[in-house]
Amino acid sequence: MNDEDRIRQSPHIEGQFSTCIFLPAGESFLHTIEPYMEKIRAEFSRHLNVPISSCAKVSDPHISLSKNVFLKSHMIRSFSDDIRTAMKSRDGTVFLSNEIRVYWNEQGNTAFVGIPVDLTVSPIIRKHIHDVDHVFEKYGLEKFHDPPDPHVSLFWSLGTRLEGPSVANISSPIPESILDDMRVDYDGIRIKIGTEIFSV
Repeated sequence: MNDEDRIRQSPHIEGQFSTCIFLPAGESFLHTIEPYMEKIRAEFSRHLNVPISSCAKVSDPHISLSKNVFLKSHMIRSFSDDIRTAMKSRDGTVFLSNEIRVYWNEQGNTAFVGIPVDLTVSPIIRKHIHDVDHVFEKYGLEKFHDPPDPHVSLFWSLGTRLEGPSVANISSPIPESILDDMRVDYDGIRIKIGTEIFSV
């Protein structure tokens, strides 16, 4: 199973392109997390009570700054220009919380496991989300979750959320000393429109 196997949340409409704004997780984060990935996958599988083979690795770990929306083709250039203008700080470091969480999407058919951003020590992410929301509002696009809960997703799995919270902490296999200093160093903000990715 790979990212292409996820359930499409909205039907494809000619002339509209799936669009999102995000920060790439970066090589340093990926190098730090790699030794613990299979243990995280096992905890995720145990939490969902599904075979471990149904928990797929996220192909491009990142921190989302927006929801996934659909942008009309004639808006692409001006939208991209407005995002570039809005994003004043384009590189930096984001510190993550010392927790591992499971998140369900709004439709309740896909779960993710990841590490949340510590917004207390990384308020720049809240500022980025605010700036993106301002642009989205101008174009009539749906703004980010309120309150925001940005995170780096590591694995995902199809399923059906039963009763219970849409976000839940699970046991962390990462040593506390490592998790306490977990961070994402980013060198630019990305816009993904359709299959194309642009740097801001």
